[in-house]
Amino acid sequence: MEDVREAPVPMWFWVVAVVALLWEAMGCYAYLTQVRASDDVMPVWATAAFAVAVWVGLLGAVLLLTRRRWARTALIVSLIAVIVQVCGLYLASPGGGTSGTSQAAFPAFVALVGAV
Repeated sequence: MEDVREAPVPMWFWVVAVVALLWEAMGCYAYLTQVRASDDVMPVWATAAFAVAVWVGLLGAVLLLTRRRWARTALIVSLIAVIVQVCGLYLASPGGGTSGTSQAAFPAFVALVGAV
């Protein structure tokens, strides 16, 4: 098995891993809520990027909790999907990048959390 369980783990690791799991679970809930909405007008590619971001991110958080090497790869793939979704939607929105900072604040925050 590919794991890294040899070294003792500091408490901050467990805190970060649990927070990551909760964050990703909230993202999955947001995704399910959005795709079940009857008035969802998000492009298919953005919905696909959203799905990859949250579900691969959830897998990455679980792998992080179980201390598997693939956690890093999964979380990087999730972050890339977030960036594709956020940048793509921002650039594809009417007016392009002229919609103001308030509309971009939360997606930027999500990308920042993903990067951290």
